[in-house]
Amino acid sequence: MILILTDKTDVICKKVATYLNVPYVIIYSETLIRDVQLIVNFKREETIGFSMENGDILNVENINYIWFRKGILNLERFKYLCRNLITSTNREIIALKRFFNFVFDGINHLALPKHEFENNKVFNLYLAKDIGLLIPYSAVLTKKSDLLRFYSHCNSQVVTKGISTLLEYKYNNFTCTIGTVSISYQDISLMDDCFFPSFFQKEIKKAFEIRSFYFLGKSYSIAIMSQENEKTKLDFRDYSVFTRVQRYQLPSEIEMKVKKMMEKLGMKIGVLDFIYGEDGNIYFLEINPTGQINRISELGNYQLDKIIANHLNQVVNERN
Repeated sequence: MILILTDKTDVICKKVATYLNVPYVIIYSETLIRDVQLIVNFKREETIGFSMENGDILNVENINYIWFRKGILNLERFKYLCRNLITSTNREIIALKRFFNFVFDGINHLALPKHEFENNKVFNLYLAKDIGLLIPYSAVLTKKSDLLRFYSHCNSQVVTKGISTLLEYKYNNFTCTIGTVSISYQDISLMDDCFFPSFFQKEIKKAFEIRSFYFLGKSYSIAIMSQENEKTKLDFRDYSVFTRVQRYQLPSEIEMKVKKMMEKLGMKIGVLDFIYGEDGNIYFLEINPTGQINRISELGNYQLDKIIANHLNQVVNERN
């Protein structure tokens, strides 16, 4: 049986499921885990499983392949059974999630939760540089004086973004998500002399952006002409405006370096972002293990849902 972990907003999993001809179960991050059963004894008799609020019951021993697409294993309801111990129960839930991740790690998989939650932009950039990919001049800084020197070195063309994931700021009933934003000298002048460790990069003047879906050694890419609109010049994820997109083929030497990098990271699947600079060079930016596969599939006419489903069917059938 295939276990797919995702959330209800994910389109690609629903499309993939229509082509599966093997047993599978999808657990959405919005679905609460109702009960957990974990029994291990010295006779090596084990029971590891859980039941969902919809009544579905899953025993881990029946799972022979896992695809973590996105989301979480939702154990949140257990936190509030001991409201006076909420801090301690949070730690207990984290420990339980880590155990399930350990168990999942021992099962054949396409992707696991750790690939998302341990994803690190700085580490990925360091690895990309080591492999031979071009990267923008990058820094993690905590002092205004250091940032001013970096700003000057980058000819006053600097952007900032999160080190791991998109930054979120919650205020009342609103959640603000910050992607990639440009910073000015005035922004820096308003900052404290010391600040939280923050990630900065030299802004690369781009001809267009490249988004590439990596799957089992092969890349499927699209070129995004984000420079054609002021709203998308810095970050194309402003979907309120039309952005021209076309299929794109990465140079073979870059595809080989991407394959080497993903293998070093232990990733079989993921979405990578590049910039095609005005200087004619291609710069690696980041890896998103849970990036938008469906968008690449549709805009590049790749039918990635069928490609993924064929792999899942083949893996399970070979084991039967």
